[in-house]
Amino acid sequence: MAIVIIDYSQAKEDVLPFVRNPDSIEIWSKEFFKSITQKLII
Repeated sequence: MAIVIIDYSQAKEDVLPFVRNPDSIEIWSKEFFKSITQKLII
């Protein structure tokens, strides 16, 4: 599962210049993305 190999700290740094409210990405973590992707209906 690719979600295991994502560097969330690096992802936050990469998108930071494009985010108006930096606090909005503080929640980003492996657990956060696992929980929201489990809710996707494909």
